[in-house]
Amino acid sequence: MATSTVPNISKMLTIKEVAELMGVHERTIYRLANEGKMPGFKFGGTWRFDPETIKQWISQEMLKNCTSA
Repeated sequence: MATSTVPNISKMLTIKEVAELMGVHERTIYRLANEGKMPGFKFGGTWRFDPETIKQWISQEMLKNCTSA
């Protein structure tokens, strides 16, 4: 039987929670999500983010910024 890769929906983060996690304004998260620069999806008209995917994305962005300096 194949293992499911579907994230736990009850643990999804909101725009506000991601903004608090990253220490940025909510508008920044809206902009990044709308531009497709941040992994997330709209559900019922509101953005939702998988915490594990966001952690991985943050790590990747940090590596990009460290290697480009």
